[in-house]
Amino acid sequence: MTLYKFLLSLGYTEAEAEETVLRYENGMPIPAEIKKDLNKWAMIPYGQEPKPKHPGGRPRKEISGKITEEPENGIYYTVNEAAEILGVHKHTIQARLRDGTLKGKKLSGVWKIYKKSLKEGGK
Repeated sequence: MTLYKFLLSLGYTEAEAEETVLRYENGMPIPAEIKKDLNKWAMIPYGQEPKPKHPGGRPRKEISGKITEEPENGIYYTVNEAAEILGVHKHTIQARLRDGTLKGKKLSGVWKIYKKSLKEGGK
């Protein structure tokens, strides 16, 4: 891929791309924000297209299950109760609480999960 095409693929206008290519070919100074993009271009082997970015992170384990039991206190589920009901590990429940998928609150270092949040399945 040529530098010109690469810059166009990043959203540069034709005029900006042409100016940058001329500066690059003539050894003239290039602005710092464009240098970052040039470094990306230099890492692509000749004739190849840039690889799309990986979304990152581990795949998320889906949590689903039907709530048939009421919480012992009538208001909140504990992490262990929620994990048992949904059939997932307690660490999965804790991760969903941290990222906000499940709604709850932490009281004295113990997560309390809202009954309504668990009924919605963390959506």
